[in-house]
This record gives sequence, structure tokens and C-alpha cells, in this order.
Amino acid sequence: MRVGLRCVLLLYPLLGLAQNDADFDAALKRIVRASKDRFIPIEGARIENRRRDFFFEPRVYLPGATYCRIFELDSTWIFGCEWEHAKTTAAAAGFYDQLVAKAETTLGAEWSKQINSRKSWNEVLLIARGQPTLQLIQETRAPVVHLFVFPAGTSQKGLSTIPDWHAFFHP
Repeated sequence: MRVGLRCVLLLYPLLGLAQNDADFDAALKRIVRASKDRFIPIEGARIENRRRDFFFEPRVYLPGATYCRIFELDSTWIFGCEWEHAKTTAAAAGFYDQLVAKAETTLGAEWSKQINSRKSWNEVLLIARGQPTLQLIQETRAPVVHLFVFPAGTSQKGLSTIPDWHAFFHP
């Protein structure tokens, strides 16, 4: 009996990882589909500050994300998630690599991958003709990873600056 229990306990993290991958696939596919309609199908509560700036809390989160938001920037609606759970930038880099691989697997072979390096972050853009653009960012100065989804027909360059949510909540 103990040997069987030990095997289950050893396999449990692997089962969780597989479940997490399935959850990630389903969530990302739903987000990509919702991008066709300005993310309205997954729009949740509207969060507004005293200057009447706002974003939407989505009804779909990517697994493990610290937060996800739907926001407007330069007349474009964007879905974004952030992961802050890594203790070091090296751990964040490992998580970033896994996230890029998961996104590539979920989206399929028709998406091309562009790797860029900026002053304060590394990024991967996943692009396909007539499809949304995904931008994955690993900040180099902090253990933070981001994923942004832009609707088809909008920027294929991604964000040039990361939104400052602290400034949103404390204008």
C-alpha cells in the first residue's frame, strides 16, 4: 500500500503539469478567439480609477498568472497577463522559456517567431497572417514575465513600453 501511495505522490506533480498545460492551451485558445471581438466574450468587471481610466478584469486567466487585464492603448484593445512569482531573474528566464514553448505549441506551426532584445527586456513575437499577435516579455531588471495578445490587423510590433499599473491605481 505504501509503495502505491509513494508512486502516486511522485507522479502527482507531473499530473498537475499536464493538467496545467491543458488549462493553458484551452485558456490561450479562448483568448485568441475572443480577440476577434475586442475580447468582449471574456470581459469581466470594469475597474476604473478616479481619472475615469479603466480596464476590464477578464473571465479567463492564464494558469499561474499574478493578474490578467483587458485594456485599451492607442485605440487598440489588448489582453495582458503578468507573472511575478519567480524569486530571481534567472528563475523568471526559465519560466519565460517554458511560457514561449507552451504558447508556440498551443498556436501551432503556422505562427512565426521573432526574437528581439530591448534595453530592459527580452521578447518573442508570435505572428501569423490574419491572426492575433502575441508578445511575450521577460524583464531583465526584475523577475517578471508578461504575455500580451493583440487582435489581428493591429500592431505586429507589440508594446514599446509596459503599462505601469501602479500609476493607474495611484494617479
